[in-house]
Amino acid sequence: MPTVTETFASETRNITCEMTDLGVTCSIAELATQPAPVAGCDGAVGYQVVLDADGVRQPCVPTGEQPQPAAADVPVLPYGESRTVGGFTCDSANTGMTCRDDATGQGFTVAKAGIRSI
Repeated sequence: MPTVTETFASETRNITCEMTDLGVTCSIAELATQPAPVAGCDGAVGYQVVLDADGVRQPCVPTGEQPQPAAADVPVLPYGESRTVGGFTCDSANTGMTCRDDATGQGFTVAKAGIRSI
């Protein structure tokens, strides 16, 4: 079980991330283009990304559970600032949210243009 949880949003509230000492999950409400369908996924792949000890993955998000913009009570991580929880760090920029495993350098960038592993 994670011992620390921190939730925050991008300035536009389009991206919401939850960090724990075990990993990071970020969701995006609106993408520039609809992700291509993925066989075996009754929903969409490309709206959520997870980084943990196993690396980066994009799970299938069921149709009725597509991410929404962050609620008003979710704190914003301003552009140019970062958060570190456990061994994971997320950096907020006007080009998207980048999160990394500090030990391995593995991570991702999530933005309106899509999700990219780094």
